[in-house]
Amino acid sequence: MMQNDQVHALFAGDSLPVPNVQDLSMSLKGSSQIPERYIRPEVHQNESIIRRDAIELPIVDLGRLADPVFYCEEAAKLDSACKEWGFFQLVNHGVPEDLIGQLKIDVIEFFNMPLKEKAAYKMQPGDL
Repeated sequence: MMQNDQVHALFAGDSLPVPNVQDLSMSLKGSSQIPERYIRPEVHQNESIIRRDAIELPIVDLGRLADPVFYCEEAAKLDSACKEWGFFQLVNHGVPEDLIGQLKIDVIEFFNMPLKEKAAYKMQPGDL
C-alpha cells in the first residue's frame, strides 16, 4: 500500500519554491521579461473559457458535473482546466453570495497584512 507522501509525489508533485509576489516583483523591476516558468504555451480555444478584458479563465459547472447526462463533457473540461491551467472558476456550486463576499473581504485583509505577518502562513515543502 502506498504511503501518503508517495501518493502526493505521484499525483500532485512537489510545491515549487517560489519567492513571494513582492520579491518576484522586485527582482523583475525594470524588466519586461517574464520568467520562463510563468509562460504558457498556446491553449486550444473552447467555449469553456471566459474572456473578459483580455483575461481568460476556464469555467466548470458543478451542476453539469453532477448530472449524469452532462458528466462526461463537464469532467473533460475539469480535467483540461486542471492539467492545462491549474485553476478554474466553478459555477453553480451553491455557495451563498454572502459567504463569497465575506471570503473576498478576508482575502483583501490578508493581502494587506505586512509581509512578515503573512510569512506565518507560508507553504512548507510538500504542502499542497
